[in-house]
Amino acid sequence: TGKTHTAFGIQDRLAETLFDAGSSRPVVVTIFEMRGEKCRDLLAEGSVRMRLLQDGDGNVQIVGAHRATAATKGELSALFARAHTLRTVASTERNTQSSRSHCICRVYLPPPSD
Repeated sequence: TGKTHTAFGIQDRLAETLFDAGSSRPVVVTIFEMRGEKCRDLLAEGSVRMRLLQDGDGNVQIVGAHRATAATKGELSALFARAHTLRTVASTERNTQSSRSHCICRVYLPPPSD
């Protein structure tokens, strides 16, 4: 419900926009959750140590995150769905499956080839 439902909608629209326009360029995706002071990779197999660092230009760099490649709308949607199933959830008074973290998804678009 709420924010999670909105995130699903945005991710679906992103997948449609990237691949329904006839693009054949694959994209690279990282998806992780932040809970308190900890980061957890939602695409890596097993436990992966991740760190968020800020470089000299003020950009946030994600060190240790697994990068998955998606070449179709279906592959990208499957990555989003997999990550959502691995998120940390807990029960609250109003919602039995409330997410207990912030999910960050980064999609890298490769430059067009000549």
